[in-house]
Amino acid sequence: VIHLSFKCNLFCRHCNIGFNNKTSFLKNRSNINEIDINGWKKVIDNIAPYSSDFVITGGEPFLYEDIKELMAYIKKYNKKIHLMTNGTLIDDSTDKIVELGVDNICISIDGPKEIHEKIRGVYGSYDKTITTINNLVKDKKKYKSNTPIITVNCVITDLNINNLVEVAETFQKIDINRLNFINLFTYSNESIKYHNEKCESDEFYVNNTMGGEIGINPSLNNGNIDVKK
Repeated sequence: VIHLSFKCNLFCRHCNIGFNNKTSFLKNRSNINEIDINGWKKVIDNIAPYSSDFVITGGEPFLYEDIKELMAYIKKYNKKIHLMTNGTLIDDSTDKIVELGVDNICISIDGPKEIHEKIRGVYGSYDKTITTINNLVKDKKKYKSNTPIITVNCVITDLNINNLVEVAETFQKIDINRLNFINLFTYSNESIKYHNEKCESDEFYVNNTMGGEIGINPSLNNGNIDVKK
């Protein structure tokens, strides 16, 4: 796993980097000198013989200036790249992501626009992320590519628990590969019971601890949504 940066451009309520990045500890952490591209290349040179996959994350990895060069370098070793991003900073890079052969990209959407931006703490972030997802879908068709596999993650909180069906319906209209509904933490049977009671229906349920498996009402699934653990 490559953490390119501890910096992030969003202020997510459920994230210790985003929502709390104004604390002195994380401020200092975000100002730590990042490894430059030559340093990362040396890391890749040493790790590549022993690893088939590289996960690129942050903070927000697209705050790292040389991210595209780094991904290209990893691909010279013919390794898989799994990219985790909030999708707001990719802009005109979606075609490059497809062209480079990035294998998987995971992007976060935590509700309809108003709810998502309340959770993420930045006005306008929803539209930027949805634009990125749509551009990825378009560029995959342009290059006739099956990759990257596009996964949308939605973290379940008290702020969006009543809007999960809306999220599912949104991505029935967009040709993504997977939609994951993720619990923050479910350490015990008591926390599972609390989650299921909050749902107040059988459309979404948790049936085990530590993240749980989220069920989706089959009537909402048109074949484009593959809900995974």
